[in-house]
Amino acid sequence: MSGSDVRVGMDILVADDDPKVTSSVGKFLKARGHRVHEAEDGVAAVEILQREAIDIVITDLKMPGMDGFEVLREARRLSPDAEVILITGYDDAESAFRAMREGAFDFFSKPFKVEELNASVQRTVRFQTLQRDRKRSQERLDRIGAEARQRYGLSEIIGESPGIREVKEQIRKVCQAEVTTVLVCGETGTGKDLVARAIHYESARASAPFVAVDCTSIPESLIESAFYGHEKGAFTDAQETHKGYFEQADGGTLFLD
Repeated sequence: MSGSDVRVGMDILVADDDPKVTSSVGKFLKARGHRVHEAEDGVAAVEILQREAIDIVITDLKMPGMDGFEVLREARRLSPDAEVILITGYDDAESAFRAMREGAFDFFSKPFKVEELNASVQRTVRFQTLQRDRKRSQERLDRIGAEARQRYGLSEIIGESPGIREVKEQIRKVCQAEVTTVLVCGETGTGKDLVARAIHYESARASAPFVAVDCTSIPESLIESAFYGHEKGAFTDAQETHKGYFEQADGGTLFLD
């Protein structure tokens, strides 16, 4: 066994009408810590997909009753997160292209070496791990965004007067823009930063940074450095690299007060 083998205990379905193939592939994968479900044809494979949570499907292309393409389609329907590896006894470029078009993760021909199969499974596992990490990260960002909207969104702007309702309606319209510049006018204490935060947290940028800058606190000589940043040693007092406000707010909102 290679030291680079991925041991993550995936649920793998192996479908082939040749029992020697399902048996040998099954033993090989079990030895690498995976849980293996064996099917003698496409119909049996779909029955397993209906009752088991499958991570990877390895299926022969040519099988009686239901071929590998049908298994692929059923796998996409029943287990959208599962990836499918198609195997065929024919060196058929057209089938390979069709397999990729229909969503197969990999495709190779018989006879194949176990190292080739192992490499394909490992690629699939790594891809699924990345996909799941990305999904978890997105769920976390969505949760943070929802919490931020609840805390800083329109609900924080209290009032039902015609003026307040108009401000809220303007905020809703502005939130729909992917990139825009907004001028918020008002006297000190009227809630300009509340409006700015509501615009940010009610928009698709809610999970990105919100950077508020008190412009009156920045000396004129440091404005360029504050907004554009500087490298360590760029000038006498530059003891370390500093990210400017534009970079800090990249993809989010920069509020200048």
